[in-house]
Amino acid sequence: MGAEDAGSSIMVSRDRHGWRDRARSYDILIDDQHVAKIKRGQRVKLPVASGAHHVFMRVNWGTSESIQLEVSPGESIELFCTTGRSQLGAGYIGLSRV
Repeated sequence: MGAEDAGSSIMVSRDRHGWRDRARSYDILIDDQHVAKIKRGQRVKLPVASGAHHVFMRVNWGTSESIQLEVSPGESIELFCTTGRSQLGAGYIGLSRV
């Protein structure tokens, strides 16, 4: 991912509601690299270099859709994840930009 660039970051928050996966952590991947885990109701700040990044989340049996981001120097982009609509595969985790 590269060095932190003038305070650029991606902030990911996870919904605290819902019953599905309430005891499971989701993996956060940026540019195909595992960078963190996030639990229900948690918020994670991830330093990134400025530039283009793709972010997605996964749990053993499902993933979110990938989100493409362009991060400017010093910018903080917020994402929010929820339980998705799918029962398996892509869409199992909902991920959107706030």
